[in-house]
Amino acid sequence: MKSHKRRVGLLLTSLLVVVGVVIVLNPAADSVPSPSVGPVPESAFTPNGIDAAQVPDYIPALDQQGDVAGYVRKEDILPSDTNVAPSDGPVPVVDGSLERVVGHMYPGRGFVPLGQSPDDVPTLPVTTIEIGSQGDG
Repeated sequence: MKSHKRRVGLLLTSLLVVVGVVIVLNPAADSVPSPSVGPVPESAFTPNGIDAAQVPDYIPALDQQGDVAGYVRKEDILPSDTNVAPSDGPVPVVDGSLERVVGHMYPGRGFVPLGQSPDDVPTLPVTTIEIGSQGDG
């Protein structure tokens, strides 16, 4: 009888280990889609504005030399609610892991790394365009 209980105990233990391994190794059991990362595609620019559905979740943020300094969240620069204006304050810039903040994008200044004052970064020339206007000519 003792041997039978031992075999049942081993069988249950083995079954629990196998079930545990399947749950741990099966990515579909608790998978979350990875955020999309990349530049805004040319096709996203339409006569009526920007088609946010085509914009990746994270967009490269360039420093003043034109190098990728990190990434900004789409929601920080293109609010999903069209009645809400984009932030006019600093926008966090994260590294390639999309988790660690490495600096901020400041209006009129561009990328400012952590630890540096925006006042120490030269202002950028700003050009505005009107999208969706019907010109006279």
